[in-house]
Amino acid sequence: MRKRTATSHHLELRVHELAQLFNSMDPTPFHSKALDCEAETFIESWARGFSPRNPLHLTIHLQHMPLEGDPTALVTGAIHHHFADKADLVRRDLRDIFWQARISLLIGLTFVAVCLLLAEAIGQAGASSAHTSGRPDRARCAPDCRRAARFWPCPALSANAAHTHTPATKASG
Repeated sequence: MRKRTATSHHLELRVHELAQLFNSMDPTPFHSKALDCEAETFIESWARGFSPRNPLHLTIHLQHMPLEGDPTALVTGAIHHHFADKADLVRRDLRDIFWQARISLLIGLTFVAVCLLLAEAIGQAGASSAHTSGRPDRARCAPDCRRAARFWPCPALSANAAHTHTPATKASG
């Protein structure tokens, strides 16, 4: 089996100056500045189309270079720092969601277990009270009583009546 080599993907951004790339309202030092929302959205939407295992390369073309010198290392560090911070934030959010899901699962399983135990207890209480009530069951009724029960209730099966039927006997004739 041949090992696949990861395909590298390349994105080129063209901006007039570095200020377009970073959030101008962010007061943090340049190496930890947040990316501009539109630039971040563009880069993320492009990267979502590829496997996370494949390396991504970003090339930024500046039309106006800053007077301080070559900003390559500074921009590279700032972009890596931005997406590393964002990945940490997403991991923490995901950990919180999984914690909440575990708690919800535990509550749900506890509820189901309590319901099953209550159903079992109610079933056992109902079964024991049915055997001690003194009410005859339909199988012990006389055949003529069972036939008639299709049309009107058997007095033996009503709660207030005592069973007075006797099994049918054949008349000798």
